[in-house]
This record gives sequence, C-alpha cells and structure tokens, in this order.
Amino acid sequence: MPFAKRDLGKIGILDFEALLRPATPKILCNVRVVSRTADDGTVWNEVRSFEAAADDDGEPFAPEETHGTGSTHEADADPDNIPF
Repeated sequence: MPFAKRDLGKIGILDFEALLRPATPKILCNVRVVSRTADDGTVWNEVRSFEAAADDDGEPFAPEETHGTGSTHEADADPDNIPF
C-alpha cells in the first residue's frame, strides 16, 4: 500500500476521497515498463518507475503546427524528419 500511495500522490491523488472523484483527464507521465518472464514462460509487464511530467491541456491528436509555407501535405514533408 505505501507504493500505491506514493505513486498516486504523483498525479495529485492524496486521499481516499480523491479516488472517488474523476481524475484529471490528461496527465503526461514518464513510465518505465519492463517485460518479465516466469520460469513457466508466462510473460507480464511490470512498472519500474512512474513520474508525472505535466498536465496536458492540448488535443492529443491535433496536427502539428507548420512554420513557413503553412502546408502539411505529405509531399512537402522533410524525408529526414521521420520519427522512426
């Protein structure tokens, strides 16, 4: 229970009554997750660290703002700016 209290406090839940109220809709978090495997082959995820980064007021899937020409057409995209 102490770990749950510590991690819930990071996102602003400080008492039991806060669990009953709606949470902040958009909180950006840095979470480190590891994949664990048991001897019998069972695989599960485990959260190793959790930190609230910021409250996000923006739209999560809004198009990126453009600078210069104002075009977001794929043909105008910089091929060196691919995120993967």
